[in-house]
This record gives sequence, C-alpha cells and structure tokens, in this order.
Amino acid sequence: MKKILVILSIFSVVTAYTQTQETIDSVTNQICKSISNSTIEPDSIKIETAFKKYFPPLIQAIDSSKTEAVITEIILRLQITCYKFWKFIDNTTPKNQYWKTIDSFSVSVCSKKDCDELFLKSNLYYYEPTGDKTKLKLSKDYWVDSLSDGSFSKLKLVRTTQCDFEIEFIESNHPIKQKLSRAADKYYYRIISKEEHYYIMQVNLPLANKYSEFRIYFQSK
Repeated sequence: MKKILVILSIFSVVTAYTQTQETIDSVTNQICKSISNSTIEPDSIKIETAFKKYFPPLIQAIDSSKTEAVITEIILRLQITCYKFWKFIDNTTPKNQYWKTIDSFSVSVCSKKDCDELFLKSNLYYYEPTGDKTKLKLSKDYWVDSLSDGSFSKLKLVRTTQCDFEIEFIESNHPIKQKLSRAADKYYYRIISKEEHYYIMQVNLPLANKYSEFRIYFQSK
C-alpha cells in the first residue's frame, strides 16, 4: 500500500508539472500571436497590452506561490520563441562585447580539418552575454556546459555538414537555462572561422528566427 501511495504521489507531481508547462507554453503562444498581429505602436505598448490581457487570467488560475516563477518562465520563453518580443528586447538592451546579433549565417571559411579539431579539444570555453565564463565539453554526440555557478546544461549534438551542427536540449539545472528550453528544442550552429585562440561561431534559434555570433575559445599548446 505504501509503495502505491508513493507511486501515486510521484505521478501527481509529474502530472502537475506537465500541466504547468502546457499552460506556460499556451500563454506564451497567445502572447506572441497578440504581439505579432498587433498594429499598435510602439512595440512596448503591444507587449504591455498583451501582458494585461493574458496575465490576469493566468494568475487567477494558478497557485499564488507559483505566480512569479511562471511569469518569469513565460518571459524567458518569449525571448527564444517569439521574434517580435526578442527583437524588442534586443533593441532595448545594452549591447555586450561577447555576443552580437546578425541577420543570417555567413559562409564558413573554415577547413574540414579545422572544424573537426573543434570537437577534439578538451579546454573549450565561451562567455555568456553577462560576461560569465562557461566551460564547454564537446564530443561527437554531446554539448555539455559547465557554468560559473556550478550548474550544467546537456544537449545532444549532431553534425549536419563539415562545419555545421545542431544541438538538441536534454536537461539543465541552471535556474535560467532550464526555463529557456524544452526537451527537443533545437539550435543550429555554424563554425565560421578558426583564429589563433578561438573559433568564430554563429547560432540560429529557429523559433524566434534569431541569429547571433560569439566566440568559443581554446588554449593554444
């Protein structure tokens, strides 16, 4: 009987978590559609109008202890699933020296040998937009981040051409990254060039049609 109660308890927690995620995804999609279809100017008013329409019913429907976490997750998800919202954030946020927005992928000038070597290096790292250093472990199958706060993110990796690859989200215990992505979310990367101490990389977030450029560093022997 005790085992049955434990199983039922676990099932209840999993079901509640799944329902919460479904609610978050549904509201996120509704807000994105509202922002994208609105003719109101400026964009800040579009966003404010959408928030005022969809947040109050959501707040009434969920446990008050979860309100802040749920709204935060919706705002994070909007940044990688909604082009109009992401563009507003990008235009109103101070630029940083580590990541820059681009319009599309550039043509890679990297040789197959140089691209292959990226996946053989064991001392890789890159900088988050915040300036925090993230250690990176690449293999033929996985992309694993070790973040500065001791957390991690793990994604499945598949090379699609000699210098292109995609990664698919598996799991993370980082407080932001675990909310940004869902299982099976994919991100597309291109190795643009190899320099003396780093690779120039570009990434596409397809749900928001977002392209960015950054660097993956390595220690030269």
